[in-house]
Amino acid sequence: MISLGFLFVAVLFLRECWRAFQMLQKSLKWPTAAGSVVSSEIILKEDQEGDTYRNKVAYEYSVDGVIYRCNRRGWMGDDDGRGKGRADRIAASYPVGHAVTVYYDPSDPAQAVLERDINHVLKGIVAALIALACSFLGWQLGTLVPP
Repeated sequence: MISLGFLFVAVLFLRECWRAFQMLQKSLKWPTAAGSVVSSEIILKEDQEGDTYRNKVAYEYSVDGVIYRCNRRGWMGDDDGRGKGRADRIAASYPVGHAVTVYYDPSDPAQAVLERDINHVLKGIVAALIALACSFLGWQLGTLVPP
């Protein structure tokens, strides 16, 4: 039963990674606009498993005289669960007032992204495929064990 739950989670994660990969491919063709960081913060989450950090960056940019505000850095989410060192490096890269290049969807300029890094997406896809393989292996081993 555990392997089926793990398989379900792995499939959902793979689907999300595939969606991110497709959006990354689309965004490679998007035009750019000059933008500016309007907020940059590190959010600390404390629990029994330890401290985790998440960066939240918001930026504004203008397309055809209309000002937009977005908080999407990349296509793989907000880096939940990262360590303090990585969170500090990201925050240092996006201080308030910092000029940024914004990649926006010409058919919907409110959709934008700052980072179009394929490495994060590929790492997610590889992790999802490994999880799928492990859940399949667990399912196979579970069927071979005598009752």
